[in-house]
Amino acid sequence: MKNYKFLFFILVIIYGAGCASGTLITSDPPGAKIYVNNEYKGVTPYYHEDTEIVFSTVSIVMIKDGYKDYHATITRNESLMILPAVAGVFFVYAPVPWLWALGYKPEHRYTLEYSF
Repeated sequence: MKNYKFLFFILVIIYGAGCASGTLITSDPPGAKIYVNNEYKGVTPYYHEDTEIVFSTVSIVMIKDGYKDYHATITRNESLMILPAVAGVFFVYAPVPWLWALGYKPEHRYTLEYSF
């Protein structure tokens, strides 16, 4: 019985640890104000992390004096997340881990254009 409890514990750890995905958002030049889903988050470089499910989108706006506002959208379908994929294999009849099997690529770089 102890072996089953240990296996269950390991599977819960694998499942839970793999839900979050993050990406570093950078701008050239750095120091742009960044808004994620219309909420001010700080300045670039900025590390964004969430637990949204696959194919969720995030709206990004970067604002810097002397530059045009930059609008971008990132989607959580850019890289395979190993831990949720492994958990998905173990939970064949409950496909919940697959909802987090894809994540963001490690970095998103954006170049801001001068405004005249």
